[in-house]
Amino acid sequence: MANKSTKVLLVVFIILLLLLQYQLWVSTSGMRSLVKLQDQITAQKLVNTKLTKRNAVLIQQVKALQVGKQGVEGDARKDLGMIKRGEKYYQFVH
Repeated sequence: MANKSTKVLLVVFIILLLLLQYQLWVSTSGMRSLVKLQDQITAQKLVNTKLTKRNAVLIQQVKALQVGKQGVEGDARKDLGMIKRGEKYYQFVH
């Protein structure tokens, strides 16, 4: 009699263990989800780094524009191709 109840108890524990393992490895709150979230965090950190560098460049441009006429003139020359009288314009294509 004790032998049969021990076997039933063992089967129940094995089923419980398998259910817990399923939750750990396969479910949406398990390891697979954790790995996916870590990959998303890594990708977002790369995006954030690029945006931080871009923001630094934009801040420098704003500061240059705040200084005065030279900043505006430099941007007009670079972006619009404007030249002064008597200047020669050369364009180099990469």
